[in-house]
Amino acid sequence: MMTAKEVLDFYDISFYVSTQFGKTPYFLGGDEMEELFLHFNTVDDINEEILPLIEHCQNGDPFPVDNDLTVSLRERIEVTLVGVKFINMNTGNIDMIVPLQHFKTIVLAWQNFLNNH
Repeated sequence: MMTAKEVLDFYDISFYVSTQFGKTPYFLGGDEMEELFLHFNTVDDINEEILPLIEHCQNGDPFPVDNDLTVSLRERIEVTLVGVKFINMNTGNIDMIVPLQHFKTIVLAWQNFLNNH
């Protein structure tokens, strides 16, 4: 199992706080994930929108839920048992699949960063 640092490095992800106009956290890298996490940029967003979907999939809950995390017109984002799929809206092609455990590690690292900044 990879450490959080190894997962973040694998996807070339880093976090940054800009102080130009107050304290603004930024999620950098991660290819298709960047836009998602720039949208979900508060601890409440993570706790209310993302973590429940991950836990639903990991717990094998048989009841259907809305698994859509889409935040733009460019990519449809689906949370599944296999992982988080980033699907190009123009072509229907899967641009990226992030294994669910890697995605959870990234989410928790981002949550931790937001808690501390």
